[in-house]
Amino acid sequence: MHEAARLEQKLPGSRIVICAGNSAAHGNHSFTSLNQDALRHRLAGILFASAPFMFADTPLLDEPGIPRVAITSSPSLSPGLTSVVLDHQSFVTQAIEHLRARGRRKIALILTPVHSQNLHETYRKTMAKLSLSYRSHLAQESHPRSALGARHVAQLFMRLPTADRPDTPFATLSPVAVLVTSSFVPSGRLG
Repeated sequence: MHEAARLEQKLPGSRIVICAGNSAAHGNHSFTSLNQDALRHRLAGILFASAPFMFADTPLLDEPGIPRVAITSSPSLSPGLTSVVLDHQSFVTQAIEHLRARGRRKIALILTPVHSQNLHETYRKTMAKLSLSYRSHLAQESHPRSALGARHVAQLFMRLPTADRPDTPFATLSPVAVLVTSSFVPSGRLG
């Protein structure tokens, strides 16, 4: 069952619309329809799962009277937009701790350039704290708008000699994670 349908069952009388990716750049029907809903004030609210930069100058951000929340690392991106600011360092630390508890020892990190400097350092420190081997070449960046690059990075990871190959990819952005995981699963190296 689609995630939106599951949410709608929990919230009778509601219609949940989930749009993913940079729909605006592609003239996506869902994006166009959602903008029309915003203009007609048919939305009870909008939740952005990441910073909504790609929706600048659209009714999704500009139409008055619609509550908006963005899960982001940047407070107050736009007037009328409430930002829920994530603690990315804590997220990375807890994720690596969780992966280690599941027996993973060679953890690759693929992150977005926006957070790269701080998170590279958090990755390095957390790996050292947990007595895991830190290898700088296993910390790479991929821009969310070109997530296919993350898949290519993961495929290159899989070409490393067995002793150097990561046993777990960790991507900090969901579209990137999907492509990275799809590179590891067929190889039988993710589970």
